[in-house]
Amino acid sequence: MCSERSGVRRRLLVPLMGALSLSIGGGCAASHPADRAVDHAPDSASELDFWQRLETQSLLSNHDALHGLLLLADGKDDRAGFAERLEEARRRGWVGAGETLAPDETAAVGLVCVALCDVLALRGGVTTRLAPRSWRYCTREVVAAGLLPDRTEYMALRGPEFLDLIGRAEDWRAAHGSKP
Repeated sequence: MCSERSGVRRRLLVPLMGALSLSIGGGCAASHPADRAVDHAPDSASELDFWQRLETQSLLSNHDALHGLLLLADGKDDRAGFAERLEEARRRGWVGAGETLAPDETAAVGLVCVALCDVLALRGGVTTRLAPRSWRYCTREVVAAGLLPDRTEYMALRGPEFLDLIGRAEDWRAAHGSKP
C-alpha cells in the first residue's frame, strides 16, 4: 500500500517538476525580434516602407520603437543609427541615463508610453507631475487617455500594436493640440 502511494506520487511529481523547470528556464531569456523594420528604411524617402514592414513584425525592437517615436515627435528622423537615436531619447527624457537598451531587444510598453507622455504632453496626476517619468505611471496615463488597452509597462509590443498606438496618438494630438 505504501509503495503504491509513493509510485503514484512519483508519477505525478516527475512531469510536474519537468514542466516547472521548463517554465523557469524559458521565462528568463529576453525576446528578440527576428528582423528590424528600420534596417529596411534607411532614409526618409522610404519611411512608408518602414511603417508597412511594421505591420508584419511579430515583435517590435527598441530600434524600431525609437525610430517610430522620433518620426511621431518631429515628423522626421535623420539620425544615422541606434546610438544616435538612443542619445536623442536620453536628451528628451524618454530613457534614463542609467538605463541600457539593446537595439535588437523587444520594446516594452513602458518605454513607448514614456515617450508618448512627453510628445502628447499627457500631464497625469500628482505622482506623474512630481516624480520623474516612470514606465508605470506613463503607461497608466496612456491607458487612461484611451490610446492603449489595459497593459502593464513590461509587456512586449508587436509591430501592428505599435502602428495602432501611433495612429491613435496622431488622432489624439489632432484633437487636443500638440505639445506646448
